[in-house]
Formats: sequence, C-alpha cells, structure tokens
Amino acid sequence: MEVFVSLSEVEQIILKGSTKSSVILRGVTSIDLRVVSSESYGAALQYFTGSKVHNIELRNIAFRKGYKLSEYGLYSKESGEQVAGKSEEDIYKKLGLAYISPELRENRGKIKAAAKNTLPKLIEAGDLRGDLHMHTNYSEGRESLETMIKK
Repeated sequence: MEVFVSLSEVEQIILKGSTKSSVILRGVTSIDLRVVSSESYGAALQYFTGSKVHNIELRNIAFRKGYKLSEYGLYSKESGEQVAGKSEEDIYKKLGLAYISPELRENRGKIKAAAKNTLPKLIEAGDLRGDLHMHTNYSEGRESLETMIKK
C-alpha cells in the first residue's frame, strides 16, 4: 500500500489502510486498490466486476440459500464457514447458477438465465474470422471496394 500511495502520479490520498487504499491521480482519475487473501480472490473479482443491482440480487439469492455473500467470500450463515470464494465460478456454482461473465453482470435477466443455464455465448477473439475495419483506395487503402468484396 505504501508503494501504491507513493506513486508519482498520485495527487491525493483519500484512504490508506492495510487492505484498502484509494487515491486520486493527477487529472481526477480515482483508483482503489484492494488486497485480499487467495481464498477471497474470486469473491473480490466477482464483487468488483458486478453492478450494484447484480450484487444485491446475488446476495439475496445467497441469503435465501442460507449463505452470506461479500467481497471476501460466500459463507454459511449457520456456521460462518467460507464455502466458496477462491474463484468466481465456485460462487455462482454454489448459488445454483451458471457462471456469469463480467460483461453480463447488470441484472438485466442474466441471473434468471444463469439459473436456467441459458446465458448467451459471448463473442471471443477466436470467433473472429476477418478484419472488421478495412480501407479502400477511396481513402488510404490500396485496393478498390470491388476487389475487396470479391476477396
């Protein structure tokens, strides 16, 4: 944390602790740094990449299933024992849901879809089969539009 808050780009330190620090960089960009144990790493990723409404709904699901969910893990309400948290996938699985990618964590029907295992497949780099941005000789390209269409 000392190294983080001492970076030359830091204009203002908002909070400095042993597990959380917040700073403002020159130009008003705010940055938070969290340090969690490996047992909580997945829970922290899930929590900080989900929207507020997504996380509230997950916490409600956890509560109904006898758990408590936080950025530190999924815990049994009865025993207090951590039951998931090392990976995001483990948390969703323990809640009876398919893994929800960060891009879909907006609570716009994806939690219900995850419960039914009907989440949409996201486009990945390996799915791309061509260049999505090309120039013809109309601008800085070398080939005509007709040639590019034929290829």
